Amino acid sequence: MIVNGADGEYRADGSGSVDGYRIDYVTAYNNGLYGVYAFAAVNGTISNSYASGHPDSGFYVGQCKPCNVVLSGLTAELNAIGYYGTNASGGVYVVESTFIANRLGIAPNSQDAELLAPQSETVIAGNDVSGAGAAGAPEIPQGHFGGGIAVGGGNNNAVLRNRVVDHDAYGIGLVALGAYDPADNRVEGNLLERNAIDLVYAPGQTVAAAGNCFVDNSFSSSLPLEIEQALPCTGSPAATPGDQPAPAVVAPPGPRSGEVPTPAPQPVMPNPVDAPALLAGPPVVPDIDAIALPNP
Repeated sequence: MIVNGADGEYRADGSGSVDGYRIDYVTAYNNGLYGVYAFAAVNGTISNSYASGHPDSGFYVGQCKPCNVVLSGLTAELNAIGYYGTNASGGVYVVESTFIANRLGIAPNSQDAELLAPQSETVIAGNDVSGAGAAGAPEIPQGHFGGGIAVGGGNNNAVLRNRVVDHDAYGIGLVALGAYDPADNRVEGNLLERNAIDLVYAPGQTVAAAGNCFVDNSFSSSLPLEIEQALPCTGSPAATPGDQPAPAVVAPPGPRSGEVPTPAPQPVMPNPVDAPALLAGPPVVPDIDAIALPNP
């Protein structure tokens, strides 16, 4: 499913976007690139939907500022990337969703391949992110493997109360991507288990703390060591520039697009014939303080 505002009227400042969209109770699987794709589109809701078997991403939001989009109640399974948000900035919420066996789970990121870089202002909260079985997802050319939540060169993002387990590279990482370094991101209250490294901060070689911080996470390993003391959310940071590069693992071969098994039937919209239509437009912003850490 595609929502694309980049037509002849689209302008580099983000004006001219599709304004208002709603995607609800959609099942997308084994498409050639994306499952649900919202590009140069603002004021949207993506909810109660499922995506699997995609060699790019199950759910994609890109090139919008402010995007004003809420993604909730989603399941992304066996995709190269579960959620991919390239230059998706301002009012982006990825909440209370499940990401299973994706090669990369959740990835807000900055890239020059699209307009409006760098990425900023995404809230990632209350998600259950598991990397077990990710080798069964399609490969993506030059794609990362083994990360749970990866903020690639993004700014002013909040990663709050997510459960992130069983990843071969790392659980949650604030990492450099191309020419972009992560800055002013907050990682708080997450539960991390059975990841190769639970928490990672890996900026460029000339970047120190840059306003990034970690606090109140449950974890057993980090890079740098004692990351919550090195990059505290209060007090003075002790991180030094470019301590170490982000962990990387060799990606195992995976199936081609179309070879991932067809998913089981998914939940359908209650009373779809008689239910009142919900209009597209600005989303209902979730109460982030009310979003809890998912149960194991």
